[in-house]
Amino acid sequence: MKIYRYYSDHNYPVRVSIAGHYDETAKRLNLAAARCSEEDRFVRKVGRELAEKRLSENKIIASVYLPSMNAKDFIFIAQFFAVRIIIEGLK
Repeated sequence: MKIYRYYSDHNYPVRVSIAGHYDETAKRLNLAAARCSEEDRFVRKVGRELAEKRLSENKIIASVYLPSMNAKDFIFIAQFFAVRIIIEGLK
């Protein structure tokens, strides 16, 4: 299973790690995320492990239909959800 990864920009007060998997049969990109608090020090490895664990446990924050998938599509979609999570938090 190929997993795509994205880490939010360091200019925000909190950071977000996004893990995604594209299901070729369903044509869906499934995303899971991990968010650190303002008190935490961001560590990519920890964020990646949490996001990937949530993805494997099917704790999906979004499932987006895409007829085909490439890295640019993933980055664009992951950026959108990362900013949303930074603003709204994980729900």
